[in-house]
Amino acid sequence: MEKDIIGLKPRAHGKAISPLSISDGFVRGWVFDPLRPITTVLLRVDGIEMVSGLTGHPVADEFYARYTPPATNCGFVLALPDEALDGFTHQLTIKVAEWRSMPLAPESSEEWYHGNIFGEVKFTPQGFIEGWVGFRSAIDVNKLPPVTVGQGGQTHYAIQLTSAVPVSNSKCQVMGRFRVPQSQFATLDQPVFSCLGVVLRLHPVVSAFKPIGQVDAIDHEGIRGWALNSVNPLESLDLQLVVDGLPLRAIRPNVRRNNIADYLNLLPEEIGIVGFQIGLPAKLKDGRPHTVSIHCRKDGTVLNEKPLNYRHVAHGISLQQALALLGKPVDDSRSIAADLPKSRSSRRIKKSPQVAVVILNRNGASCLEALFESWQCYNTTPVELIVIDHASSDASLDTIKRWESKLPIQTLALDKNDSFSASSNRGARMAKAPFVLFLNNDIVWRQDALPSMLDTLENQQVSVVGIKLLKTEFTEDSDNTLLSSAAAEVQHLGVRFTLVDDQYWPYETSPGSGLPEEQYSPQDVPVVTGAVMLCRRDEFLAVGGFDEGYFYGYEDVEFCLRMSVPQGRRIVCRNDLVALHHHGYTRLTGREPSMIDHQLDNQMRLADQLGLWSKRTFWQSLLDTDNLFTSEALTIGFAIHNIHGNTNGKTQLAAAVELAERVCAIYPNVKATFLTSENGWNMVSELHVLVSLSPYFDLRCLKQARADLRTACYITHEKELNDWSVNPSLELLDACLCADQKLADKAGQAMHDRVRSVAVSKKTPLADLLDANRLRVLLRMPSNPNLATAVNTLARAMKAQGALVYTTGSEAWRESSRVVEVIIGLHEGPAKNTRPLASYQRRNDVINVLWIVEDVDSLTINELTQADQVWLAIPKLPQHLEKAAAAQRAVGLQTELMQGLVQHLQHAVEKKIERTFRTS
Repeated sequence: MEKDIIGLKPRAHGKAISPLSISDGFVRGWVFDPLRPITTVLLRVDGIEMVSGLTGHPVADEFYARYTPPATNCGFVLALPDEALDGFTHQLTIKVAEWRSMPLAPESSEEWYHGNIFGEVKFTPQGFIEGWVGFRSAIDVNKLPPVTVGQGGQTHYAIQLTSAVPVSNSKCQVMGRFRVPQSQFATLDQPVFSCLGVVLRLHPVVSAFKPIGQVDAIDHEGIRGWALNSVNPLESLDLQLVVDGLPLRAIRPNVRRNNIADYLNLLPEEIGIVGFQIGLPAKLKDGRPHTVSIHCRKDGTVLNEKPLNYRHVAHGISLQQALALLGKPVDDSRSIAADLPKSRSSRRIKKSPQVAVVILNRNGASCLEALFESWQCYNTTPVELIVIDHASSDASLDTIKRWESKLPIQTLALDKNDSFSASSNRGARMAKAPFVLFLNNDIVWRQDALPSMLDTLENQQVSVVGIKLLKTEFTEDSDNTLLSSAAAEVQHLGVRFTLVDDQYWPYETSPGSGLPEEQYSPQDVPVVTGAVMLCRRDEFLAVGGFDEGYFYGYEDVEFCLRMSVPQGRRIVCRNDLVALHHHGYTRLTGREPSMIDHQLDNQMRLADQLGLWSKRTFWQSLLDTDNLFTSEALTIGFAIHNIHGNTNGKTQLAAAVELAERVCAIYPNVKATFLTSENGWNMVSELHVLVSLSPYFDLRCLKQARADLRTACYITHEKELNDWSVNPSLELLDACLCADQKLADKAGQAMHDRVRSVAVSKKTPLADLLDANRLRVLLRMPSNPNLATAVNTLARAMKAQGALVYTTGSEAWRESSRVVEVIIGLHEGPAKNTRPLASYQRRNDVINVLWIVEDVDSLTINELTQADQVWLAIPKLPQHLEKAAAAQRAVGLQTELMQGLVQHLQHAVEKKIERTFRTS
């Protein structure tokens, strides 16, 4: 295939790409492909792909000076990355992703540099910092500007340059050099060196440190191996022994290993003491399987690619083994007494029970042994233990019977594996005590926690109490009865919600995910796990107990919210109290393959019950910063031009800072961040809200965006309207924020109402963009052009009525991920040369709407039954389909016939949310 000539008018119907125009921190050009209205363009800097974007921008005026481009909207605008703005000369190349497989595919390339200053800095092995700065234009060598040293945007030091002869290939007229001790900047973790605002490039230094080595053996005699710095073999390394992923002790090489010198083709005198040999630590002698690795403490390098597995086999036999050999009876229960204090009393407590402890069990004999023993050792509260066995086939019932003489146990043996919710409700009804503690059989009590939990329930505003749980993993090939809290990780500090795909799901809070003190103090949370859950028995029964529609999953979530939300009561997790959770036992024992189906059913049920409510509640929790439903901080990003040497960038930064300060005055805990065009402004994974001040920002190119991201542009001057009105991603914005109402009116006219324009104020700096009750709607875009027009009309009408509206095409609607309350799909019959929408699967967490515009003959009963509402642009449904349709509403194809739709849908959403927490 002949390559199109770059810079000349393309042949008719041929692919072509323009020369590049580079200014203000952006690369502009155009790409023409007669088969693709939108193409992906890739910017390479010195052969390395760094930025991608899409065509669809208006072609810049400057390209019309040579000839008329083949299309007016095939332009592209790409932000230059930091790597291209360091002042050095770079080769910038634009390629088209869709043309990669073409031989001799057209591309455009240009050699370019930014500004008149460039330089480099390097750290020497001798402990100095050396660098140079080059100036392309003439400058007085006696008045060279200083090199400033800063960190975090603050300047801390200044270094005077010394005039030097420019290097022949440096392409500069004047050069200055500097050399200072590294110790001068010891207080700075990451110093940045710059000259007149230009950051000096860090010179790549060949590392003077490259550790190598291996662990040769682990056995009864100890751990042996070797390690050295291959760059300096005489250097002695500091090592770290890591067992089961946790550091155990420091190691220093202590043995000469001349064979290692032979292995490395070195003389013995060319290497130092590189071998190590240590005795076997006591932790590795417990007979349990362990993973062992040796790390270099300086840089974390692991000597072996994978951790080594070791299990110590003790010499001799145990007492139990000796008794068995003699044919004498053996108590096969494995005791955890070594890790517990001696029991306060082995006698049954005679007082009336204050708490009924409901324990469900299936094939958990070893777990029950550990639970009962720990309970006997720690608990002082009068209780009744109600154990409900789910048709166990192991020694569970024998274990329970043996402990009945030591603890006040009642047993109910079922002939099937019933659900957690059904058997927990059964146990609560059997109870006589005023309080009920639901306790997993894989819990080990570590302290006398019940008195403190009961104290918390003395506050009538508190309805449910949980505690901190430490996790010890269950494995099928290990000794799982000797449980210890040493080195156990925190599993549960309460349950909060987080975004997963396009829904909010519960997760167990762990350290670092919220307030600093949450690991050690009582915290209000929306949910505590059913593994350890205390509540009042009468209240539990009054609300109907656990929802028996769940089968081992989410019943505790739904119950806690039903107990607290309707009456505005509290759920407290006592993170100052702790128990050990034999995590994974229930999952690996007694769970049939059908559990996968049950989990899917559980998820659908939770989405149906809580889906709409959780979407409103999560966003409101963000705004309230109550650290209750979510511990995330509301994060708002402001996208602006390149701020280095760019007037527009600095102007936009000033406007963004002013807007951010207004927002923070209303929401003090907001985290504001500023995204610049040269520093990956498309990476938005941490943002809840994105506000762009740059008309070149393209929302089509966002990377890792959250499904609940809200977006807006911010316009402060009328002169910005023209650039924004031609932005190809304009309709993807949720709002156009304007400095005043007059500007908002003009913006609406300039943008033809493709995006809703609103004025901001000091009291409402982002208008209603943050409103948790804003209706969010997803429209499924059909492939039929006539129907697509109807969808676009509907989208604009609903935006004008205040909804946040998103559209997704027929190719990708299944993969589309947006948090919405309503999904509207159009019925689309078979048509020539078009691909119909994939069949719609009803969503439980939204209001499902089917809009019938045409082709009623191809409509099916199944399609109608998937919808909560049916909208009709036709006079009526055929008689045989009438009964299958849900609530019907006439919605025509003209804007005036779409009035009131958002209010109607909002009412439907709120009506369903009101039914979230039922009492039966």
